[in-house]
Amino acid sequence: MLAFKPHPRPDEVAVPGELLLALAQDPAAQARWDTFPPGRQRSLASYVTSAKTEPTRIKRAVALA
Repeated sequence: MLAFKPHPRPDEVAVPGELLLALAQDPAAQARWDTFPPGRQRSLASYVTSAKTEPTRIKRAVALA
């Protein structure tokens, strides 16, 4: 039988470094990011990390910030 356990910290979001740097450089973008619910933050973080190359990840992070 398969059993599922709830995640101990369901609101935790792994934000990629490229996005953290972009948000750190723009206080308005950081304030906007902080208003997003965890699911939206995870979706945007996934968009950045799904890029295969670092330049593309940086480009996506800057576009979101």
